[in-house]
Amino acid sequence: MWMNLTLTSDLWKKLKAIHYKILRVANRDYRNRISKRTLDLKHKRATPKMWSDYATSSLVIKVFRDRCPEYLYENLKTTCYQTRRMPQAERFFNNSKGKIGKHRLGSRLAMMDGLQWYDKNWNNDQIRIRLKEHFDFDFKRTIF
Repeated sequence: MWMNLTLTSDLWKKLKAIHYKILRVANRDYRNRISKRTLDLKHKRATPKMWSDYATSSLVIKVFRDRCPEYLYENLKTTCYQTRRMPQAERFFNNSKGKIGKHRLGSRLAMMDGLQWYDKNWNNDQIRIRLKEHFDFDFKRTIF
């Protein structure tokens, strides 16, 4: 599973390389003639980064909905704010001082910005559908 937010950029590059090597083997493209974008469109697969963002966002929404575990809810609430234009779509900000605090979950949730996710009545299926629309897994538009 790719749900580790604290991977270094080198490890993300290796994970992405393995992801595309597998798709190339499935296409029998051993000389790298097909672009990565074309591979993603053809197979309709999420990249490791997209899947990580999706899974993390799903867990964060469930923490806010259930307020459980309470210590994590309180921690995430300190890095969350509402805007006047879209109060239903709370935004996260990075409150770390330097590189040391970037490992915290609350400091790494900018990928949820713009998503109207703060609804306490959502069940798990509604969360899944809303996140798939937000992260655009069907590749209707360019997201890279």
